[in-house]
Amino acid sequence: MAVAYCYTDTFPIPTQQPLYDEQPMIWLLIYVSAISLCDLRTRRIPNWYTLPILLAGFIAHFPG
Repeated sequence: MAVAYCYTDTFPIPTQQPLYDEQPMIWLLIYVSAISLCDLRTRRIPNWYTLPILLAGFIAHFPG
């Protein structure tokens, strides 16, 4: 991955392509918001809410 530099008057600012797509992050925000609303009502977070996020994290960060 090449890093380009944007030179300003004082120091270079490194710029690079984002490492992730923004679309899955929006779905994650919606999912976490729904879980937090449920948590505020019931004062508990069931395991079946957290397992999909755990699996998605393993899949997203699995080397290869």
